[in-house]
Amino acid sequence: MVASPALGLDITSIGVITSIFPLCYGCSKFVSGVVGDVLSPSIMLGGGLIATGMVCYDAQIHLSYFP
Repeated sequence: MVASPALGLDITSIGVITSIFPLCYGCSKFVSGVVGDVLSPSIMLGGGLIATGMVCYDAQIHLSYFP
C-alpha cells in the first residue's frame, strides 16, 4: 500500500478519495464549459492563471514544510 499507516486510512477510504477526485474534475469541466461560453477565452485563460498563482502563493505561505 502506498499510504503511510500513520494516516489511519483503510482501503475503503483510499478508494473513496481516489473516486472523488475525478468526479470533482469532471463536474468542474461542465461548469468551466458554461462559463467559457459566456466569457471570452482570453478572460478564462487569464483568470485561470491568476487563480492558480494565488493558490500556489497561498500554499507556499501556509503549507510550508521547511521552517
